[in-house]
Amino acid sequence: MTDRSSVRYCDGENVFTIAGCNQCGFADGTGVNARFSYVLEVVCTRDRKRLFVADDDNLRVRTIDIDSKVVRTLAGNGQSKTVDEIGRFASFRVVHSLVFDRSRKIAPESVLWVSAAEALRRIDIQTTRVSTFKLELAARHKTWIDRIHSTASGHLLCTTGFALLSVDTTNGAVHLMAGELDGRPQPAADGPGLTARLSSARGIAVIDAERCAYLCDFNSLIRRISLPSHLFS
Repeated sequence: MTDRSSVRYCDGENVFTIAGCNQCGFADGTGVNARFSYVLEVVCTRDRKRLFVADDDNLRVRTIDIDSKVVRTLAGNGQSKTVDEIGRFASFRVVHSLVFDRSRKIAPESVLWVSAAEALRRIDIQTTRVSTFKLELAARHKTWIDRIHSTASGHLLCTTGFALLSVDTTNGAVHLMAGELDGRPQPAADGPGLTARLSSARGIAVIDAERCAYLCDFNSLIRRISLPSHLFS
């Protein structure tokens, strides 16, 4: 779990701080000596030994060794622009959401995807190489990618607030699954794919062998979409 300036852990009864404190800033270090600024998302490796942190105001992707609580910068240098490079020589415009690439075609937890404005950024975790995966459809509509989820088929499901996109990471094809890219605040509406309306969709989770997805929409609504049929309910 996160708040703006720290990463915390709950064992079901008590909450413990892993790294950071109640003071925003930027610093690599150990435990409470590290500093974060506006943590938006945290993902954990399957062995539960390492965390990856979307540190948005610092425009960096950070890592935390859970046992030692050591915080390091994986990629980004705090400059608000898009630069593909190695590790700290790379730059991000924003760092909103993180997800491991779950495609069956690559080694598990070897690639991290980052939602960054109108583009997706790809980080090779071993080399720390950052590359840009441009989404022409999103750029054309001036739509920012918010939350992302990776599927075993090699697709990324992306929320934009008013739309749900599917991105094929093998060929770059973008498919509008639900809502509208040129959307504006409006009441939520259920129905088949493109007739459904999203008010301000953010979080996304996929379950049931990737047959349905759940989205957190405006006014505390939880929306469900059947992925084979694209039917919202």
